[in-house]
Amino acid sequence: MSVRSSRIIGGAAATAVIASTFGLGAGPLTATAATATTTFTCSGIAGDTAGTIAGAPKSSQDLLNLLASLGSSPVLTLPVTVESNVPSTVSTGTGGFAAEFAYKIAMPDSLIGQVKTLLGVNSIKVKDASFAVGVTGAATETLTATIPQIDVSLATTPVVIDQTVSGTINPTGPGLIYYRPGSARLSIEVNGSVAGQANVGTLTVECNASGLLGSTAVRPPGSPLITKNPITVAAAAGETVTVNLNDGATIVPDEGNPILWDSLKITNQATAGQANLSNGILSYTAPNANGSYDVSYAVCGAARVIEGAPGIDEVQTIEFADKAYEGTRPLWFTLKFNGEETAPIITGFHNDIFGNAVPKVWWDDSDLLMHVLFGYFRAPAAAQVQAALEGLPSVEPGDVTVTGGPHTGNLNTPYTVRFAGRLGEADVAQVEIGQWNTWLPNDGLAQILAAAKGLTGGGSADAPVPPTAEVSWQQFLAGSISLEQFFTQVGDRITHEIMASIDIQAILDFVTSLFPKAPLTKTPVAGEAAIAASDTGPLCSQGVVQVVVTGAAQVAGVSTVANSAAAAGAQRTPAARVTYAG
Repeated sequence: MSVRSSRIIGGAAATAVIASTFGLGAGPLTATAATATTTFTCSGIAGDTAGTIAGAPKSSQDLLNLLASLGSSPVLTLPVTVESNVPSTVSTGTGGFAAEFAYKIAMPDSLIGQVKTLLGVNSIKVKDASFAVGVTGAATETLTATIPQIDVSLATTPVVIDQTVSGTINPTGPGLIYYRPGSARLSIEVNGSVAGQANVGTLTVECNASGLLGSTAVRPPGSPLITKNPITVAAAAGETVTVNLNDGATIVPDEGNPILWDSLKITNQATAGQANLSNGILSYTAPNANGSYDVSYAVCGAARVIEGAPGIDEVQTIEFADKAYEGTRPLWFTLKFNGEETAPIITGFHNDIFGNAVPKVWWDDSDLLMHVLFGYFRAPAAAQVQAALEGLPSVEPGDVTVTGGPHTGNLNTPYTVRFAGRLGEADVAQVEIGQWNTWLPNDGLAQILAAAKGLTGGGSADAPVPPTAEVSWQQFLAGSISLEQFFTQVGDRITHEIMASIDIQAILDFVTSLFPKAPLTKTPVAGEAAIAASDTGPLCSQGVVQVVVTGAAQVAGVSTVANSAAAAGAQRTPAARVTYAG
């Protein structure tokens, strides 16, 4: 066999291997699978060493270009069958959904026979293969599949390669989602030779395709339901295709919502040819070029009423933290709301010589001793708390109602503060405790806690531990410290040992317990504004008609996509008019 023949077969072998690797796929969906065919065109890459011819290194591009010099094509054309498993329609707001694209390539028996006979191989390996499906429109994704290695046996025919690309589609809003074949790249390990002159090692090719694999309409509930999406029909170059969209089956009402047929319109023309729409019938005149041409359309259902929702009045509570104020008692407190502070609310009383209750004069401490010795705590009535809040500049009578509150001898019942009037049906500010005045001033507690900060047994946590008296005596005898320093260190050690024997935390807990705890405020029911009734406006869906044009003079590099059901419902007339009837 001549070297010339070896080159031809070497290039053909690489071509055959490429065709055996286009399988894409995904997980199952509860959707009717649609089958389409697309054509991949593959070219060898430059810059690699895919083999040798008469000892000279050759790239993948060089080996495939040999086909052109021998009267063939340097571009490999591979027809691929694709089964798309995606829903034809989904409702808005339902989240992501799974998508699957299963690619199947059957290698020609004649080509496989030549590869086995001339190159002497019975199997090949596809390595580092990557495939993609482009998702555009109402979702933008790129689904990819990477396959480290596929072992392909050439022992039996037909040689069929099945692979999958899958992923999750996340719609961004209503509209059409388009699925189109993406690019692919793969390396094919052949490791064959012809007469010791042509050696094919590992070929690397990049492939592209065009056409529409399928689509999904993302639509709001109540919008028209498009039962077949896309609608795929075939036409010869220059012919006209008509599709009856208003045939009672292609577009149907959803949830009984009537279709507004006067809203039916073309939203996107195909890249070539001309589409028109009249009385529910879409007509398309095909161009004189083979290919797949997509025409998008939209149709709407009637608007729906969105029921409103009543507002919610906010409810807050004020609850005394201590269940019995004995000993040290609160004398008065204030409330804060919207940055404003109420007048003092009196809680400290003592009885005069006639047994009458005398409230604490909040601005004067001259009667403090009487309250310390003979005073008692009395929780304010709910009406007093309400009056204090209504005294704020931002609160008017009717804006707040206070009920509940503690009873005599029982502080377990909180005050319930309900906002209404101008402050009703709204998320209002939290009522907070402002000043909290007791006969043991709270700022005194703060000072004590600050002074004791860091103290545990033994004094300050940051202070170094003084040496023992024995160590200090040895330091004095050695002359390292003076007599004055000796006495100072001994004194510090005695202080340290005394502090170490005191439970500082217990003392702080006792002191803290002397100070009454301030009330707690909470919001068990947050306020919400009312939602007025409204309507959705027209509820619209989108669909696509795909016309696969054939019969024009073949142009290199043009790819087509056709649906296996393209002929269903279509008829050719002597006038060369094709009609799709649903």
